[in-house]
Amino acid sequence: MQLPNRRMFFALVTLSFCVFMPVASAVGVFSQLWSFSVPITPITPISPHALDSVGQVVYFGSSVTTQITNYLYALNISNGHEIWRYNTSLPVNYVSHFKNDNVDYIVAGTGGSTTQTGKSYVYCFNLLSNTTTRWKSINLTSSVISVGSAQSNVTIGEDVIAGLDNGTVVRLRGDNGAVLWKYPCIGSVFSVTQLKNGSIIVGTRMTPNQGNVYCLNADGSLRWGPKYTSPSSILTLVRKFGDINGDGEPEVIAVFYEADGFIRVYSGVDGAEFSTPWPFDNHGDRIKDLLCTEDYTGDGFPDVVIGTEDGNLTIVNGFNASRFCGPVRVGYTVSYIQYMYLYENGVAYLNKALAVSLMNYTLPSTFTYYIRGVDVSDLTIMREFQTTDTARNLFNVSNFTSIYVGDLLFTANNVAYCISGDTIIFPEFSSQIILVILIVLVWFLMVSLRRGRLRT
Repeated sequence: MQLPNRRMFFALVTLSFCVFMPVASAVGVFSQLWSFSVPITPITPISPHALDSVGQVVYFGSSVTTQITNYLYALNISNGHEIWRYNTSLPVNYVSHFKNDNVDYIVAGTGGSTTQTGKSYVYCFNLLSNTTTRWKSINLTSSVISVGSAQSNVTIGEDVIAGLDNGTVVRLRGDNGAVLWKYPCIGSVFSVTQLKNGSIIVGTRMTPNQGNVYCLNADGSLRWGPKYTSPSSILTLVRKFGDINGDGEPEVIAVFYEADGFIRVYSGVDGAEFSTPWPFDNHGDRIKDLLCTEDYTGDGFPDVVIGTEDGNLTIVNGFNASRFCGPVRVGYTVSYIQYMYLYENGVAYLNKALAVSLMNYTLPSTFTYYIRGVDVSDLTIMREFQTTDTARNLFNVSNFTSIYVGDLLFTANNVAYCISGDTIIFPEFSSQIILVILIVLVWFLMVSLRRGRLRT
């Protein structure tokens, strides 16, 4: 090998390692696009689930229980500027949206004031105006702690479902907010989700240590429930799942806060628990949050992403309850997880990443809080953003680019944030890709140098 060729070879290899290896090992930082602090005292955290987004507007509410001023805010997603606010007076506990007569509306569930006891309402707003509410429910008397929507059989579009702290599920007409029916459950109703054709799944919690799952038909009659694993198991998560048995009805996935760490699946038709291949045993690592709508295994069935108390992420094959990827430790405790989508012309078309809200702990007693962006292919951390408190209300929104991951909305304490998802996956490369690039580069250089020797 001639001296110039040797120098060129070593220089190129050294340059490759210097350029690629820091990218493989370093964790980048999400860039903050804007933040908005709720200007109400005393400072009170924005409630979990009290944020939603429709189009290019984000909606969230304050939840001060000790005074008569609370606002539902509407902000421009691109810059965080306030579009409007509405004084609900009562704390805003839940924000959601629904469609009626082919028009989108925003709804807020309120209640829990110590100065206005016995008052709670669901408000419905036009998206871009706070001059008047589209409708306001009757006084529901118990705090509204969950809000959802379901296909209506009396109007065009959807009705609004409200879950109350006293265990009552209320169905409100989507066009005028009139009460269609009420159903009494055991415990406080923390979750209401449409199953299919207007039927809904209900999750409740009760004191001291129990939780229940119900399925109600569109007319308010009980299809099945309550379901629980033991009198001492608190229901923490309940979600709509895929149709495992092919009977045309989605199943229900549930997690109870207990030592076994199981994920259980119930038939959407009759509530029977699947015994094969479920339940999934997480071996005592308690599950804090889960997602179950994306297909990572490529078998045409949604898989389950779980985040745990021990700070692990795992992807479970939804069809056969086997571990597909993980567990991979991403922090000390995972609080919330959310999909991060790739967008094309504002439409989500591919999920390549996760946003994870977590807490880290270092001795002797230091707690730090982060949002971390994780590559779903191997659950490696790509980017992070440090927060002052637990990040809640994670919401992925389009940034209207064709090659980048969408932006992320979330709240921490009384502040709403928007951080950029750009380059969370691209153009950064995973370590496997970098290794392949280096091998190909070295091979190419060796072949080139060998040819040079032969010519000489």
